[in-house]
Amino acid sequence: MNVSQVKDLVQKLSVLKNYSSLLVPVIIGLVGVFLLIPTQLMSGKLKKQIAAESISIGK
Repeated sequence: MNVSQVKDLVQKLSVLKNYSSLLVPVIIGLVGVFLLIPTQLMSGKLKKQIAAESISIGK
């Protein structure tokens, strides 16, 4: 790496430094979204499975 590449990298990281107070809430939000989507998908499958089993037991 030459000096200009290092300076460019430091400038890019300074943007993160300026917005560091927003970085943690954004990460928490992204993790929440990534956990919510599979949970909703599994919930739908579970509801269908419970409905199918309860109908078959009731017959």
